[in-house]
Amino acid sequence: MSSFDLQHVGIILRKKRKELNVSQEKLAMHSKVTVQTIRNLERNEVKTSFVVFLRICDYLDIDPKEIMVLIRILDEIHAEERSE
Repeated sequence: MSSFDLQHVGIILRKKRKELNVSQEKLAMHSKVTVQTIRNLERNEVKTSFVVFLRICDYLDIDPKEIMVLIRILDEIHAEERSE
């Protein structure tokens, strides 16, 4: 199974999880991963499969497309900052 590594995803997921008052344990159980995996994802310390990403988005009622658009925008901003 392939994985993807996207900056800022963890920050977005943690913010939404906290807004919904969902524990890392409950999210891990739904996503079929360990609590440590959720912790690591929220700190951007681990890659994840797209399937797990979609399970997390589903449980947190996040449109994955919105995250992907945000990430693309952030990547473009960072690329511009590096070129200056």
